[in-house]
Amino acid sequence: MPEMQNGPAAIGGQASCVSLMGLAAQATGIDLPSQLLSSLPYIVTIIVLGIISADKRLLKLNGIASLGEPFER
Repeated sequence: MPEMQNGPAAIGGQASCVSLMGLAAQATGIDLPSQLLSSLPYIVTIIVLGIISADKRLLKLNGIASLGEPFER
């Protein structure tokens, strides 16, 4: 089983998946406006970012470790 990807490649794959789901819905005859289908990846991105930012544990794990510390060479 392939390993799950993290980062930009995984996000790009999810956006592609959302676009394909919209096209599949349109092909099956579901009446959706093209503007909604075009904006679907952006809507899903906003929802995912809202879910991630609501979990304080995930925010702490994904935060910058040296935030607020002075840079010394």
